[in-house]
Amino acid sequence: MLIRNEHGVAIHYEKAFALMDHDIRESVLEEVDPCSECSEASIFCEYCKRHRRRFHREFGPNMPDPGC
Repeated sequence: MLIRNEHGVAIHYEKAFALMDHDIRESVLEEVDPCSECSEASIFCEYCKRHRRRFHREFGPNMPDPGC
């Protein structure tokens, strides 16, 4: 499935999901409704916020040239 990152670039959600930090990803999955219409985009967006807070840098797939 394709979603858009914060720069409007289409990325493959499955590839980005595989690159996510396990602990952050699991905490997001516990809180975001998996049945919502835009759950993948919501998960990705929330993950990126938490990734920035934890690692003090942007998550690769959320860059202007993400490569995925």
